[in-house]
Formats: sequence, C-alpha cells, structure tokens
Amino acid sequence: MKVFLFIYIVSVVLVTSVTGRVTVNTCKHNFDYDTKHNNKNCWYNPDVDLSVPDVITRHKYPLEVYNVTTQDGYILQVFRIPRGKYNVNTTIKSRQPIFLQHGIFVSCSVYVINGNESIAFMLADNGYDVWLGNSRGSAYGKGHIKFSLNDDKYWNFSYHEMGIYDLPNTLDLVNNITGRNDVIYVGQSMGTNLPYVYAADFPEHAKQRMKLIVNLAPTVFLVGLRTPSIIVTPFWQLILSLSRKLRVNELLPKSTALKSFSSAICLKSGYKVVLCETLLFLLFGFDYEYFKPELLPMLLGHIPAGSSLKTLVHLAQGVVTKEFAHYDHGTYLNMEYYNSTNPPIYNLSRLPRPYFVVVIRLVSEPVPLAVPVPRPAGVTIPGPIS
Repeated sequence: MKVFLFIYIVSVVLVTSVTGRVTVNTCKHNFDYDTKHNNKNCWYNPDVDLSVPDVITRHKYPLEVYNVTTQDGYILQVFRIPRGKYNVNTTIKSRQPIFLQHGIFVSCSVYVINGNESIAFMLADNGYDVWLGNSRGSAYGKGHIKFSLNDDKYWNFSYHEMGIYDLPNTLDLVNNITGRNDVIYVGQSMGTNLPYVYAADFPEHAKQRMKLIVNLAPTVFLVGLRTPSIIVTPFWQLILSLSRKLRVNELLPKSTALKSFSSAICLKSGYKVVLCETLLFLLFGFDYEYFKPELLPMLLGHIPAGSSLKTLVHLAQGVVTKEFAHYDHGTYLNMEYYNSTNPPIYNLSRLPRPYFVVVIRLVSEPVPLAVPVPRPAGVTIPGPIS
C-alpha cells in the first residue's frame, strides 16, 4: 500500500514537472468549473483517485487493515484509525471504539471523502478509536472463500445477511483487538438497518457488543420518502423477474470506466455540474443547503461501490409494506423459509435497549451532519461535528 502511494506521488510530481500543472479536478462553486484551469477557487484533489486506505494515510492518520471472514464465507475489509494526528500520547485502549457503517451502493469511503472535515478524521482527532466497516458486495467486501463474483450464489444476500453475519462477525473482531464491549455504532442509510436485524435476532450478543446506536438518514421504516426514485418500488417483483432472466445480480459496481465517464461529463462545465448534482438529489433527496460542489468529484470518484439486486429489492419491499420485515421471497418460498405466506416482522421488542440517537436527514449520501455521540473521558469536543 505504501509502495503504491509512493509511486502515485512520484507520478504526480513527474506530470507536474512536464506539464507545469496537474489536472485540476475540484472547485469551490458550481460555475467555477467553467474556468477551472485558471481559477483560484479550483485545485487538484488527489483523494479523488485514491483508495480509502491511501486517503487515510495521505492525511497522515495511522491505519490498520483487517480482513473478516464471515460465518457464511464472505471476506470483508475493515479499516481502523486508532488515534488522531496529534494525540499520539493517548493510550489506545482508553479510547472509545466507534464503528462506522455505510449504506447501499457506497463503501466506507463516505466517511473520509470530506478532507480534514471527514467524520472519521474528526472523530479520531477527538479521542475515538475509529473502525470503518464494509458490507458484502461493496468495493471493499468482494471476497468469498468459495464463490466468485460470477456465481449467482454469491449475490444471494440482502441487508438481512449483513445484519446476522457481517456486523456481529466484524464487531467480534473489534472486541478481540480492543477488549472492549461498549462499541458505539454509527449507521448511514441502509447501514442503520443492520444493528436492528442483528439485535432482533441475537439480542444477548448485541448487548455484549454495542452500547449505543446512532442513525444517520435511517431506512429502517421507509415512510414519508419524497424522492422520485420511490416511484418504481411497487414494481419490485417485475424488476426482480426481469433481472433474473437477464442474470443481473450486481447493481452499480465500482468501475474505473464509469468513474472516468461520469467525471468527464459532470465536471466539464458549471451547467453540467448542476445537472449531475440534480440527478443525485433526485435519487437521494434534495439538500442544496448542505451540499458542497467540491464534494462532487469525490462522490464520482468513490461512488457507486456496488451491492446486490436483492438488497435493493429488500429495501423496496419496505417502502411498499411500510414494515421492517424479513425478505419477501413470494408466497410459495415464504412457506418454505418462514412457514408463513408473509415474511415475519423483525421483533424489535427483543432489542436490549441501549441508548438510541436518531439523526434524520432526507439525503442518504454524505453531507455535513451533526453526530451527537458521547465524549470520551478527558476529551473536549469543540461544538457539534458538522
């Protein structure tokens, strides 16, 4: 990893020496992109083209990388930032572990794409032991001990399996490394579903691993959504049927070609920047107040990161039924799986009742959000993290 980062930096230096400049890819305002090569509000952001581990190390944070093999064979990468840049004298074991989990079609990159103001970096600088999780099927969760990405069986999962396998197995890793049983869990979008599935099915184990759940743009109960994308949710059965015939299992994977194409289109001019931002808002909800145009290149560089069709269908079922329920396989298969024609509702009364903090936003993607988490002993957080 360090070798890759060294080669990358050397290549940037060589390009600069030959051309006199590197490619400007980021601007402060939408219409600054019209004159980005001669505009003081524009600059080159290397994070756009870096992996999450390289983004972390470029910002001079310590990094630990772990692989978690789940009980059903998926291999997930977990990244740890054990301390901040400057509080090097703090004992790591005394730091409060906090686990950050992403939503659908993204990866843990959503927590490090905002430069020095990224949530992961701000938490590390304010006394937390930061862990970044990655769900199966995402850019950093593509491995399996048996199946390849071309196998239909690999993609036979929804957020249910993420909740009963990915999360508990990853929190076991955190426990093994830190010896702590009091993890603060922060979920974003679909990532908020996982701890409730986990705690509903394994309440005692969840009680031994998490002391607090923080929800950012929660999708547990999808009621009152106002994004145009929900128009297609009633047709999930038709979409699923067509996709099976075409053998489409993965949706919106991370792709260098897609990244290059979208960046070339969206960052060409101010009007195209506005158009691409509007498309994002149509999918995830409008929030012009908090969206920063300088984030668009990072979003295009790191998103989408892939997931399974089944995961999207499971969320769509929740929109239609307005229930937090197991995956609906259809009447016949439901009888086989659940001994009922309808999928069972997750029994949230089984939750061990830690303190729950809900931060509700319409936008499911990374924007500045207040994260009212407890302060570790001896650490002062100057105001809300935003």
